[in-house]
Amino acid sequence: MTHLGQIAAYADAQFKIEKQVRDGRTVTVVRRVEGDERVVELAQMLAGAEGGAAARASAEELLERAGSWRTSESR
Repeated sequence: MTHLGQIAAYADAQFKIEKQVRDGRTVTVVRRVEGDERVVELAQMLAGAEGGAAARASAEELLERAGSWRTSESR
């Protein structure tokens, strides 16, 4: 588990963990994020909720580098 986007980008799977209140009780919800949602989550990890286009571009670049690294490691 990490809060660092630079590390999360290299994970094989990414999950979002949230606390929610249901019927007056706090529950924890865990769900896998994939595709564009993963880019958004990484961008928020890198620059906060208001990261904007620069954070999104950085997240996309990190995921691309991680994918290239995975491909080169499996050879």
